[in-house]
Amino acid sequence: MKINVRIMADNNKPILAIETSNKICSVCLYFNDEKYSEVNHLNKYSHSKIILSLIDNVLKNCDTELRDLSYLAFSEGPGSFTGLRIGLSAVKSIAFANSLQVSMVPTFEAAALQIASFKKDGDHFAVATKVNNEEIYFQKFKKLADNYVVVKEIDIINKQNLLEHLEGDELFAEFDYDYKSRKKYFAPSSFFVAKWSAERGAKNLVNEIDFIEPNYLKEFIIRSKEKK
Repeated sequence: MKINVRIMADNNKPILAIETSNKICSVCLYFNDEKYSEVNHLNKYSHSKIILSLIDNVLKNCDTELRDLSYLAFSEGPGSFTGLRIGLSAVKSIAFANSLQVSMVPTFEAAALQIASFKKDGDHFAVATKVNNEEIYFQKFKKLADNYVVVKEIDIINKQNLLEHLEGDELFAEFDYDYKSRKKYFAPSSFFVAKWSAERGAKNLVNEIDFIEPNYLKEFIIRSKEKK
């Protein structure tokens, strides 16, 4: 578990951001880029057990209570069906109990914001995550000034055609794939979910919490074994 805490004087209400779209369960209490508390827990199968304690952790780090929040930011996907449901359940519970609004943050765009923070201006890159064993979610971006622009909208492609879609761009993915530029695991942190929301999503806050759903992009199909 990694904990980052930077505390400075600030009177603004913080954002509580949650990222559970894949292996990392990440929670951030974000005031601004210089004042935040973030906790990241890497274990795909423990999100439901750990998420509430992570939320409690970041709140205590900053001596903050839920009623002190400005709103909630949720990494909406695409990603793991189970992980997204766990994160959204926590978000809905907190929003209902404390009359808070919710900012729905596109997971790949939060990832792009994070990647752009260490890339050179003009660099092209792609973000990808698994749909299943054969397919992946895929989107392309370009670093521009201190931010990013979307080069190719998010799509579902066959994993075997990844090289063709990359066209030489650098890949940031949550899975291993054997090719000449193989990358290690990558997923956005809740800090950049909060930062994206503060910069781009605060004007589109959701009040109707009942109707919030993750952005699955593809229907979840449960396959059962046929009885012989």
